[in-house]
Amino acid sequence: MIEESPQRKTKIFLGKIGQTIKSGAETLVQETRELGMLSKLRLDVLALENEKSRKLEEIGKLVYDMYQKGQDLPEDLQYLFEAINEIEASIRAKNLEIEKLRSQNQEAGGSNLNDLL
Repeated sequence: MIEESPQRKTKIFLGKIGQTIKSGAETLVQETRELGMLSKLRLDVLALENEKSRKLEEIGKLVYDMYQKGQDLPEDLQYLFEAINEIEASIRAKNLEIEKLRSQNQEAGGSNLNDLL
């Protein structure tokens, strides 16, 4: 049996390391490619969900406009319109409170608080 020289053993060892590194790099490239594809698909899904939300919002605005014009709509929607009316009333009340605070602040000498209000 012929014993291999240290140089031959080193060459074989380095060859195995090279193969391992090459294999690892190929795996890394493949996983990176798959991750990129997965990320793109997730972004596509998010974009489609956003588009769907915009379309649903458009539908809602059209139906609400119909409601405001007094057009006949399904009764199931009535409670939603009433809720919207209540929300709008709350918004108006909050805006009035803001205006009241602004006025009081100006009368008291006005500070940087008006910038926040």
